[in-house]
Amino acid sequence: MAKPKRHCGRTQLIPSPPAIVIVVEDPKDSVRGAITTVSRNISRREMYCALEIARRESRYNKDSYNPRSGARGVYQLLHGQKNWTLNKQIQMAVKYMKHRYGTWCQALKFHNLHGWW
Repeated sequence: MAKPKRHCGRTQLIPSPPAIVIVVEDPKDSVRGAITTVSRNISRREMYCALEIARRESRYNKDSYNPRSGARGVYQLLHGQKNWTLNKQIQMAVKYMKHRYGTWCQALKFHNLHGWW
């Protein structure tokens, strides 16, 4: 919006500088979107469980790294690769979850008991 300014008895309109908009995507939303992409028909309950594990493991940080174990990514996978995209991390986590627990909520139950999954 232009601001009026008096100059030599006349009013001039001085344009305002353009607004700078910085969009910061919530990492939780990114993880939710990737889970939805990989697991098309996931229930709300299963989504809650999947997101809760991601929150506990990495706080939704796709670049998370544990130097003690070598675990990487949103779900702290031991075989995770540094160059994996978020979707690849989710694909591998889903594969692991299905093989070991069957469902995200079963994985969360295990996590509740042991502190890891």
